[in-house]
Amino acid sequence: MKIDIFINISLRARVAFAILCLENAIDHFDLPKNKWQIVLKKLWELTSMKYVDEWLYSVSKIMYSSILEDNYSEEWKQYLSISEYMQLRELYLTTPNLIFEILDYIFEIGTIDMYGAILDNSKETLKLLKQLIMLISKENIILPNVEPFAKFSIAENDGWGREFTRNEIFV
Repeated sequence: MKIDIFINISLRARVAFAILCLENAIDHFDLPKNKWQIVLKKLWELTSMKYVDEWLYSVSKIMYSSILEDNYSEEWKQYLSISEYMQLRELYLTTPNLIFEILDYIFEIGTIDMYGAILDNSKETLKLLKQLIMLISKENIILPNVEPFAKFSIAENDGWGREFTRNEIFV
């Protein structure tokens, strides 16, 4: 897959593509998708929230490094309940490292341009997407179809594009 296809696609849609890569990897490893709903729901919030910077804090709390390295504390309550934290901790203890790598790509693609101007169609996110695609391809995981993302233009909303839901990708 040529990375040039993403040049005019919004950052929200680039993140959505990466999330679909994660969903395909979850299926590839035959992991229980219902246990991943907490993570997937939080990840997908970026595509439909007005202020994307709120996503950074919410997602950082569900990342495997936070869950596996930090104890639950009072500050987590606004992001996760103690039972969700425990569910994710148990889930991450049996998760293949490749899934963690994909999560890292999603987080970085979604945050690298968060507080700066998006220049040159965000070459940094294109580079990260290229690396993610190579990783997914190397593992023989099915890549999502890029065509549905073309309707989400980088020319809108300072490069972030318009808000959308997961379902709108497939309409």
